[in-house]
Amino acid sequence: MATTTTTTEQLPAYSANAQPGFTPANGGDDALLPQYTFPTKFKIGAFFTDGLLVNIEQIKGHLALLHAFSNLKVEVENLPSGSIVNMPGNREQRWAWFVGLAAERFDKWARSLQSKDALQPLEDTLPPLDVLMVWHSYMLNPRWYTEDGQRILACKALVELGQVLSKELSRLPALLDASPSEARVTMFYTRVGHPFDPFQAASVNLTKTIKCPKCRDSIDVPYMNIHGSGYLQANFLIACRRSDCPLITKETLCARKLAENLSRQGMAPDSYLPGTFFTESRVADQKAGMDILASIRKKYKSTTKGQQSASTVNEDLCIAILEGANFKLEEIRGHIGRSKLLGRIMSAHSTPMIYSVELAGAVLRQGSFVQKMAHLEWTKPGFFDHPDDEIVLQHAIARYHAFLDLMSSSPASFFVPTLDIDLVWHTHQLMSAKYEADCKQYIWRFIDHDDKVDGIKLSSAFDLTCRAWKDRFSTPYTHCGCPLPGDTIGQRLSRFLSSSSSSSSDDSSKTPSQLAPPGTRQDMLAATHASEHNAVVFTSRNAKALELAKTKHREHARRMERRVERERAKDLKEIEKGLSKEERERRQRERERDPYYCGYGAPFIMPVPLYYGGGYAGLSPSTAVDVPQPIATGEQLDIKGLITLCALRFSSAWGERSSAFATYLFLVIIFPSTLVPASVFGFCSTAAGIVFSNWAGGLVDKHGRLYIVRWTTTAQKLATAAIYSLLFVLLLVPAARQPGSAALISSMAIIVLCGCVEKVSTVCLAVSIEREWPSTISQGSSEKLTTMNTWLRRTDLVCDLIAPLFVSGLSAGVSYHFAAAFLTGMTVLCLGLEIFLCGVTHKVFPQLHHQNNIPVDSESEYQQDQPSANPRTFLTIFKDVYDGLSAFMRDIVEFSRLPVFYTSLSIASIYLTVLSFDGTMLTYLKNSLNYGDPFLAGQKAVSTVAGLLGTILFPFVMHKIGLVRTGSWSIW
Repeated sequence: MATTTTTTEQLPAYSANAQPGFTPANGGDDALLPQYTFPTKFKIGAFFTDGLLVNIEQIKGHLALLHAFSNLKVEVENLPSGSIVNMPGNREQRWAWFVGLAAERFDKWARSLQSKDALQPLEDTLPPLDVLMVWHSYMLNPRWYTEDGQRILACKALVELGQVLSKELSRLPALLDASPSEARVTMFYTRVGHPFDPFQAASVNLTKTIKCPKCRDSIDVPYMNIHGSGYLQANFLIACRRSDCPLITKETLCARKLAENLSRQGMAPDSYLPGTFFTESRVADQKAGMDILASIRKKYKSTTKGQQSASTVNEDLCIAILEGANFKLEEIRGHIGRSKLLGRIMSAHSTPMIYSVELAGAVLRQGSFVQKMAHLEWTKPGFFDHPDDEIVLQHAIARYHAFLDLMSSSPASFFVPTLDIDLVWHTHQLMSAKYEADCKQYIWRFIDHDDKVDGIKLSSAFDLTCRAWKDRFSTPYTHCGCPLPGDTIGQRLSRFLSSSSSSSSDDSSKTPSQLAPPGTRQDMLAATHASEHNAVVFTSRNAKALELAKTKHREHARRMERRVERERAKDLKEIEKGLSKEERERRQRERERDPYYCGYGAPFIMPVPLYYGGGYAGLSPSTAVDVPQPIATGEQLDIKGLITLCALRFSSAWGERSSAFATYLFLVIIFPSTLVPASVFGFCSTAAGIVFSNWAGGLVDKHGRLYIVRWTTTAQKLATAAIYSLLFVLLLVPAARQPGSAALISSMAIIVLCGCVEKVSTVCLAVSIEREWPSTISQGSSEKLTTMNTWLRRTDLVCDLIAPLFVSGLSAGVSYHFAAAFLTGMTVLCLGLEIFLCGVTHKVFPQLHHQNNIPVDSESEYQQDQPSANPRTFLTIFKDVYDGLSAFMRDIVEFSRLPVFYTSLSIASIYLTVLSFDGTMLTYLKNSLNYGDPFLAGQKAVSTVAGLLGTILFPFVMHKIGLVRTGSWSIW
């Protein structure tokens, strides 16, 4: 376990005369660069690491691997046309064809491995480069790779051999440069039956043997043919020799794989459904998967044949599932029914192979990353041999540890790595066992690597990451390698590298520039000047959607460019403050002469390419375009939008506070001799809010923002108006409130029911308007979020202050009958006003137009629930309720493991020790102690003023002592 004690390592002193990036020709001297010892411990969350999670030699080994992959692609694309049978002429299609063949060779090789192979030297067991490329991409889907290794018996030997590879990463440059040993070539040929050389294998490996999904007869199919229906082509289709069997396509083969997994029997690991075996809630998800299997067996009236230790397929059940779904994958999905795990389960069946990852697609997606690294020349042999050049990799390592720290600080956020961080992250993932252990030790959960995120979501998430990084580390997420004077990233990250700074803020010039790339080599500067243009690729279902996405992103890019230019000018002005005019002009001339200078300086990193729009080993990828993603900077909050949002919240909160005060006053008048009705109303409405809060939050996630706010507003106002109307009738007609009368009992039952609806609607609105909308509008800016939260809280407190006084004025100044009638009419009018304000607020803030930012896993294309083919019965409804309560309990358990749990518990405990002017308290004071309405409203106003004062003091106190101390001290 990592220790929580602080490190004593101090950063070395640094002379201000040595500025990296200046050469003797332009006024600097790289010979004066300081010597320093790179830190060996970094803080992630609450703990310091025992050492580096990834070291430089391992990264160099990985870069050698990427260099070999890049050269392989160039070699494939430059093959003479017709040199290999059935090889596509188009270069892009040719590479997809080659990757498809490589995936097939990997499958045969992986299935042939034995546990004893892990005991052999790596130089005798390493597969050919094309197979190694597929294996590499498989490992970069770490959750699936780890789960398959634990769940599928045929993958165990592969993962064991992977442990050998992870320990020998530093030897890869030598192994890849050397000719393959005779033992290595012989082993592969003996096991797989293919030539070791991939090009020789492509000339003879022309067909694949598959089995009919129904009769299980073996059929030889060509990989490619002139009709476009070969196994590696998009329109793969072949008929079985038996006439009663369906036509065989990729979908039917995938459907067979899913049906087999649904019909497995036994207690072996592979009897669990993929996607349920290795998750954060492992026990609960495995049980949920077993429940799915049990429901399928019940549907097809199949029984389990004993509890075998080995896993077997119930062939009769498998065929019944396939025939019941017409051999279609989506129909089987419908028969499974609703489940939170359904998307992940279906994702594992996007390929007929035993693996849970579509391997050819994974290689094609990783190709973009390989291409960018090669373009930077980072993969070039010897590029990082000089100690000065290794500083770049040290910088990347430090940033990767910081990225993990950022993820540990915000478990629910979706952060986007940059190219240098992703390189180190990939290297870490190649050491699968160590990666799993490190994630659990330092981040307390397994971090998956999702390479299938669409461009729009990636863009907004990158903006959020930039702001979150700046907030946490006080340094921009993007670092420039241009020779700009002033503070360096070494200084700004010093509080991350060590628990104590080696210099005060007044001695910033002495902080080492240890993480900036050296400026003595032009190719290094060229590599750091990769571009401010990122490699986010947009893929859309049609040309219109693609053009819309590109237009939105171009507009976003132009706004970012203007903001960055303003920020850069502001920073330069601050940096050059105090310099003479001649010195400022000299520096400006140097910047103008610098061939690598750009609007941002030479960006050291860029957002990572995370999507490739190809089909299955596919044909041509979808139309795609690289779109610039400038660096995100601050932006002023729209004042008009903030006013509209506060007006919306004021109207909603006014109704809530008026109802919370008035309902109990009216109940006291109707039931003057007992507190029971008011207590029952308060208990039931509060219980409804607690029980259905999770469901209400789910509505906010699943539906459009404007849609859910308008409907919940309607439900809330109608329920409130119904309560006022019934109370008006009871107050107006004495006979209706006779104790024990049917009218009184039924009216009270309806009032309680409406109170529950009102409370759940209020919870849903609070989650939307006070939580989800501000978070979306702020886009990761803590300044914006704090501003909106402060004003929304003030709005709430103003309503808390005025609404009870208003209600008491109506009841004491006129009558209770008039107050009930007036409040009914006011509620109906507020309904129309809030519907209007919802639309205005939604229009003012374009951030709200996009789909809710639900965290996505690698199976994101399957996230939308499909209608279940099973009819809704009482048992299924009961099961849904049970599943919801189980999920609620799992969430509570998971929340209890987070560091913020004890702080939240402290806040919650305040309700046990502090009296508040809630409904029950008001009823007691009025009924038992006979206090008047104005007095009660006045006392409630006094408590509200105290809360309002807190919102005024909060920004000043937070600025002085920080957010964490402010919160902690406020609790005490």
